[in-house]
Amino acid sequence: MKKILYTVLIIFTLIIFTGCKYGSGVAIAKLENNSSRKMSASYSLFTGFRQASVNVKENEIVEIKVNIVTESGKINLYITNEDEELIYPYEGHSLSTRSFTVTLKFPGKYIIKVETDHHKGSYSITW
Repeated sequence: MKKILYTVLIIFTLIIFTGCKYGSGVAIAKLENNSSRKMSASYSLFTGFRQASVNVKENEIVEIKVNIVTESGKINLYITNEDEELIYPYEGHSLSTRSFTVTLKFPGKYIIKVETDHHKGSYSITW
């Protein structure tokens, strides 16, 4: 019984410290670095998705800084409002190598989602 309790406690702790990021997919030679204010990865090949949530408080402005490197394949990026009000601060498909900033001005919970299809390269998103 104690072993199960310890396992649940460890999983709960990992969820808290990873900042509610999750995803799935298949990767080759992937190096990932995530924190409560960052999600990034570089890889030889990645097909799948990774996502994180960002909370914007009343009278707060959050800047999402994005760096994408594409050597081959496809990478898409979506930044959406979780309340399903169809607020799309950003939506990009088949992104080439680039850096840009998306500004979130309205309060609420936002989802940052990276989708890849046989993508070789990297991404770094900070807020």
